[in-house]
Amino acid sequence: MLATVSVLALTMIGVAPAQATETVSPGQGHSLVFNHQAHPYGQSMATWTEQWWQWTMGVPFAHNPSLDQTGADCAVAQPGGPVWYLGSTFNAASATRSCSVPEDAAILVNLSGTLNDYPCPFPGFEPAPGQTLEDFLAAGARRAADGIDGLTLTIDGVQVTGLFEYRTATQLFTFAGDPTMHAIDPCITGTAQPAVADGYLVIVKPLPRGLHSLVTTAHDIAGNALTLSYTITVT
Repeated sequence: MLATVSVLALTMIGVAPAQATETVSPGQGHSLVFNHQAHPYGQSMATWTEQWWQWTMGVPFAHNPSLDQTGADCAVAQPGGPVWYLGSTFNAASATRSCSVPEDAAILVNLSGTLNDYPCPFPGFEPAPGQTLEDFLAAGARRAADGIDGLTLTIDGVQVTGLFEYRTATQLFTFAGDPTMHAIDPCITGTAQPAVADGYLVIVKPLPRGLHSLVTTAHDIAGNALTLSYTITVT
């Protein structure tokens, strides 16, 4: 079913989040992030979305950066390369974290997103007759992504605008979740399985050396609001 991660409410399995808000000084916020139509480091935003989910679901529960409250696990299982993955939150709780990021690394931030995976041990969780598995999973992920009615991203006090534009839905892809992540997503099999993701993902351009703040908030249509605050040291 659905694993929903969100700066807002990475609730567990269910159908719940997505849509965004904006504000900022003209031009400033957009200069801090890659354009939503860009292909940072040669990859589409959909591909980065797939890889973030493959990363976060593949890390064991005990040290998963998206379940960490302090940032102590920020560097766990980082894939290397030009982009550093920030953990979101699966526990429907705000978090304040500190994290050291290498110089020249861009920073991927999953503002709010849902992974809809298959198979699941729930009666009736199957495509309708004539419906493809991809269409079935995409429909559930889309409903969840439609539940967010406010998102903000602030980097060093500058608010990034146009977050509605950053919504990305993937095609069918495969991931292998760590078996311990079954506690978050009961559909995890521990082996490669198909999924579709939908949500909002932003890649922050490399920041200069020193201390930086990155704060994201999310609001859903039920009135819930969460804040994820990072103090980032670029070394």
